[in-house]
Amino acid sequence: MPTPAPSFWSDMGGTLFPAERVAAAAGEVDDLAALLGIDAPLDILDMPCGVGRHSVEWARRGHRVTGVDLTAAYIDRARAHADKAGVADRVRWQVGDMQAFRGGASFDLVTNLWTSFGYGPSRDDDARTARNFFDALRPGGRLVMDLAGKEVVVRRFQAHRWHPREDGVIVLEHATVLGAWEHVEQRWITIVREGDAAATVTDRSFVLRLYSARELLDVLEQAGFVDCTAYGSATGTPYDNHAKRLVVVARKPG
Repeated sequence: MPTPAPSFWSDMGGTLFPAERVAAAAGEVDDLAALLGIDAPLDILDMPCGVGRHSVEWARRGHRVTGVDLTAAYIDRARAHADKAGVADRVRWQVGDMQAFRGGASFDLVTNLWTSFGYGPSRDDDARTARNFFDALRPGGRLVMDLAGKEVVVRRFQAHRWHPREDGVIVLEHATVLGAWEHVEQRWITIVREGDAAATVTDRSFVLRLYSARELLDVLEQAGFVDCTAYGSATGTPYDNHAKRLVVVARKPG
């Protein structure tokens, strides 16, 4: 399976991270902190961090954060976000690929959020990424992942959707199932109109490998994690037919 070209992420930054999505990070981090029972400052690896929306929120709460993302433009935006929030001294930014990142067992928590897993060329590549998460943690450290689980995607699947955003941008989505629900190909068409000028249209596609809860837990257990638990949301609801997301918490022994 081909991975998205680097230009895909930079071209689609406005679609992926509109203002309302960035603003939602505060509530998302509150939910995750409650789920994990965090009551003291941690060393956190947010990977990939995108434009730093979660990294900055963790830093606001006193944690020491490392944000890693492959897209340099995202890191630039994340750095500006941290500066504006007054937490630049608590966040370290790095341009890098999570499939190659080496953390040196120096983190208490690794976060992989908002469906940022499943883009590797093969399942073996995803397995190596899971091992990188494991190796980056100190003994007893935890991993939290949040993604669109296969069961949730199947239940809610729509081949065609459109999203009018608060800023007036319209995003059209076309989804195609590949294989036996192994992948979904997503085509995103973004329409931006400013005043009387002609609309700007961006048309990009990518392929995502889908993981059921059991498949993802197997990947993590094979990487060495224990106490792997699947939830249906960041508030800890069951992963059942009402699940909104697939949220997994796993621990490194020690």
